[in-house]
Amino acid sequence: MPPTDQFLCFYCGKWRSPAESSDEHIVPACMGGSRNVTLTDRVCVECNKFMGDNVDRPLCRDWFIQRQRSMLKIKNKGRSPPWFLSRMVWHRPEVVHVYVLPAGAWLSEINGTPDGQNRMMMTVHSPDPAEADEARNTWASEFSDCRVLPHQGGMSEYEANLLADFQAATRKEMEFRFEMKLDAWSRGLAKIALGLTCLTFGDDYILTEDAGLLREFARENDAVKREALRLGGTGGSPWDAEPKATQFWKIGEAQHLFLLLATGPSVVFVWNLFGLWEMVVAVARTDKFHHRLAESTGLAWLVDGRAKVTTGPMSPAKLPFKGAGT
Repeated sequence: MPPTDQFLCFYCGKWRSPAESSDEHIVPACMGGSRNVTLTDRVCVECNKFMGDNVDRPLCRDWFIQRQRSMLKIKNKGRSPPWFLSRMVWHRPEVVHVYVLPAGAWLSEINGTPDGQNRMMMTVHSPDPAEADEARNTWASEFSDCRVLPHQGGMSEYEANLLADFQAATRKEMEFRFEMKLDAWSRGLAKIALGLTCLTFGDDYILTEDAGLLREFARENDAVKREALRLGGTGGSPWDAEPKATQFWKIGEAQHLFLLLATGPSVVFVWNLFGLWEMVVAVARTDKFHHRLAESTGLAWLVDGRAKVTTGPMSPAKLPFKGAGT
């Protein structure tokens, strides 16, 4: 018998006490996830932090996601997103990611340091103090895990050498390498699919093998081990994730569409981001849960990233249809 005073956590599948409950945005707030429809308290504090650090944050920092948010002026917590530019090529082993922030600020995040502490350098090119403050506030929110250089409290010998090499490299003509974070997309897809499916199907689904596979994929930090977990579905990079299942519905440039669809004896989860990129993953290899879908065919959530409003869950039949010739 299940404990009557506990809940099953969506993301670890364990029984947890009410004191361990936390509010979780299944759809990250940076993508427009609202505090009503896709918010749940059926996630434990430990899983909420893990998913935020390892899944939501990399997804929200993805180059394509940030580019669209910047172009469409989609803010989160009243601030414009930093826009990932690319990876700087230089002679040192540390990895330098370059971001463009508001007010013409350039931010360089340095990963792969010997002590595991990320470093950051920021330059603000703005005569307007308010714009400069906005840039610094953005950094404080989005890159709080970094130690800024030069540091007012002094620097170690390693930091002094790192800063000197960085300044020397940036005085020359810099070379950049474009990076795609496909892992961030795949894990984000698995996490959102798991969350919305658990929210829809309940405890019976949380304990299934299919939920366990999605959970294991989203939680696995080792890319090699994650690759061995064969999820069923289609999609990939933004280059080849052309809409197919969602091509007939009108999806605004600042909107995301999430679907649970019955396909034969299975249920699949589909996401369409900004009306441009689609990915699909199998969430249930049984028709056991079909009756919990609208007309036993599907459910849809339409997220407006700019307005921070989510419509749904609703029947896909209620979605705006492009119609013939459009």
